[in-house]
Amino acid sequence: MKPGRTPAVVVRDQRGMILPLVLAFLAIGLLLITPTLGHGYSAIADTRVAENRVEQVNAADSGLEEGIRWLLAGKIVGGAWSESAGEWLREPYTMNGSSVTVAVVPTAIENTYVISSEVMMSSGIPLILFSRVKVLPGGVVEVDDITRKFYGDVLIPEGGFLGNGYHIVGNVFAAGSVTLDSGSRVTGGVSASGDTTLASGSKVNGTLCAGADEDGIFTIAVEQGSKPDTGETLTVYLLVNDGEEGTLNLGTTGSGSAAKITTVYIQANDTATVNVNVENGTIDNLYVVSGGFATVTISVDDSSDIGHVYATTPGDVSYAYTVITWDGVSPPTPECPTFPKPVADIETYEFD
Repeated sequence: MKPGRTPAVVVRDQRGMILPLVLAFLAIGLLLITPTLGHGYSAIADTRVAENRVEQVNAADSGLEEGIRWLLAGKIVGGAWSESAGEWLREPYTMNGSSVTVAVVPTAIENTYVISSEVMMSSGIPLILFSRVKVLPGGVVEVDDITRKFYGDVLIPEGGFLGNGYHIVGNVFAAGSVTLDSGSRVTGGVSASGDTTLASGSKVNGTLCAGADEDGIFTIAVEQGSKPDTGETLTVYLLVNDGEEGTLNLGTTGSGSAAKITTVYIQANDTATVNVNVENGTIDNLYVVSGGFATVTISVDDSSDIGHVYATTPGDVSYAYTVITWDGVSPPTPECPTFPKPVADIETYEFD
């Protein structure tokens, strides 16, 4: 270039250059978007699979809960539950779109069971949950296993008895007829289904609740010499249902001083029949709840044997002395001892 001359600027036409750039960027975008979309679809599919799995596990878990609830309720066969070949089966039911099959199998270990709950997954492979459950008896001890003074609840089998010198600080549950021998004592409640005898010299400081067994007839016998400790009370509650017959004999047998009951509360439902016989004994107050069809007959040696007799329907009560109309509200129905609910120790594991 010669001195003094200006360099020439070459300007070429740029039209059409943007198209190759756009195509290049589009190609790069396609290369990136395709795998991204693939990963997205994969993630959605995985999420659906996981959701289905969770629903199926929840359905199977509900089967374990069904089995545990059934065990805690007392292993009652009937309704949805049946027994077959040494195991208990529940009728299949549907949850989260899956059919649930439940089985309970006893093991060689006392009070221990294995529950299996099976659902069929969409893949056709079964999902099975297992639970090993130990159902504890709720703290109740059989009478043969107690010491002479025992703190806790005691179960007495059908036709059993509480022996002389035994003192239970707790509740006594009788699976049928029961006798409290002379010299025995309960500081708590007694619940029995069947004939109940408080022998001479026995003491119950609390509430004695009794009802009929399968034959619909029961008798409570409080013998002479049976009374609560000084400063304590004994409430006797008779629950007599429609068509049943209940009898309370106070001081009609035995020997010794007059028998004593603080309060008698009678629930006579529908056409129930109730008999109260008092000879060598006293009742402070007697209350009758009935609906107009029951028959309650009270026999005493003397008007002083019972302090007062109250009834919601005085016409249902046959008594030689005054029956006072009562609203049935106060005092309330006595609180009977309730059998402690069993508890479960649970292990759960899964196979699929």
